[in-house]
Amino acid sequence: MNTTEVVKPGAAAAAHGTSDLAGLLGEVVGTSTVSRLIGTLAPEVIARWAGTNPVKKAIARIVGRIVAGGFLKNAESRDARDLASLLGDPGFVRRLGRELPAVMGGEAGPVAALLSGIERLSPEEKCDFIGGLLAVSAPSGGAGAFTMAARIVNDMHGRNPRYFSESLRPAFVAFLERTDFGEIKEFLDRSAPDMVETVRMINHELWEYPAKTVCILGMVPSLVNLAADALRESLAPINGLAPDLLADVVLALVHEIDGPKFGAVINELSELVRKIHTGSTLIGEQGKPQFTVEVSRLIAGAMGAVDVNLLLKARSLLAEIRELTLVMLIDLLGRNPVLAREFFQGHFTALVRVMRSWSHKADAFETLFTDDEIAEEFARGMREIDAQQLADTVSRIAALFNKVRKRTPGVIRTTLTQFMNTIDAEEIGETARWLTNDVVRSIKPVASEVLPPVIRGLAELLSPDRYDDPGEIEDALVELRKALLGKEVAI
Repeated sequence: MNTTEVVKPGAAAAAHGTSDLAGLLGEVVGTSTVSRLIGTLAPEVIARWAGTNPVKKAIARIVGRIVAGGFLKNAESRDARDLASLLGDPGFVRRLGRELPAVMGGEAGPVAALLSGIERLSPEEKCDFIGGLLAVSAPSGGAGAFTMAARIVNDMHGRNPRYFSESLRPAFVAFLERTDFGEIKEFLDRSAPDMVETVRMINHELWEYPAKTVCILGMVPSLVNLAADALRESLAPINGLAPDLLADVVLALVHEIDGPKFGAVINELSELVRKIHTGSTLIGEQGKPQFTVEVSRLIAGAMGAVDVNLLLKARSLLAEIRELTLVMLIDLLGRNPVLAREFFQGHFTALVRVMRSWSHKADAFETLFTDDEIAEEFARGMREIDAQQLADTVSRIAALFNKVRKRTPGVIRTTLTQFMNTIDAEEIGETARWLTNDVVRSIKPVASEVLPPVIRGLAELLSPDRYDDPGEIEDALVELRKALLGKEVAI
């Protein structure tokens, strides 16, 4: 039977009665650590109280000796506990936890004052002060502060796994109930112009001091270098592991990742997209989803504010930078033959990877679907293609070329002429000869199966009897016969 006791937040605080603050302070003062501190400081404190008054100074000497003697004697007593022992006492900590909220009162002034005092110290004194704190606060027995904090939280969760969620719920509910989010929304809307002006003011005033601005900008490379050094130092110990050990660690981490949770996230995102699309269709006009309208409005507004000439110049400059980067990469490859070979082989590797991907897809389709299902899916996919729209697109592209040809009849011919005049005819001819020979020799085993239907189809396309108006086909065939026979052919 599970005997785990569930402790509700605030239950301990409700169990105590009157304040125990005086008792707590008494125990703290009674420790050897605090007694020694008070015994050392008491004469000085009392002397400051006396000032220059002779009577007070006489009284201060007597009282100071008595107070210092009493506290120092208590500090040397065997019965006196040290401060660390008292703070480690669960009973004391339990009582302190009940009184601490009332003592602190949510004030952060003492902390800010302490930091202000530390700030006024010299660099050497700051190092000594912080070093002393670190030395005093260093955990003993090898148990670090984070380890102890984690152990405390683990014990709390062992008693009540939802302790923090239950503890924070009342405060969060109160925050929701007492916060007027409408006012916050109005605050953001009304503050936006002022915030923009504030940013403009900061930049204006900042650039009044160019040297400081340059120093601030100069921090960016330092931060990047720092991040690179930190990343390198973090990866170096990992790469120091043996391959099998490193793989075992990584695979163990991957094994701990909950796959179904990722699947649930994908489901929620898919449902979100579906609902947005459905809602956009419902609230939009017929055949015009509202999402498309809003995106069009956003793009139109953005493009209306864009400096097109500047955008085109930036695009051209980016292309130029990319080209220069490629030139620098090729120059680097020229100085590194091993890297050059890998770069060269990378093109073939990418082609092989694409072919292998299609092979895997073909295997998956053959495994998942029967022949009828494959045919059905292929037919459904083909039906998704709008043949009329595709044909209209091709026609429009052809019309664009025709318009170009009419307005500038020589531009395409000139370009092609320049290309052909520059090309090395001997090299291209040699390539065509061996490539044709290799292709023919490679196709020969399947030529008897492939060529007959291709030739019959070509013959059918060239037959004038197949067309209602065979005029141009017949003229073309006459020209073809002339070229093949080398003489006039009568029809």
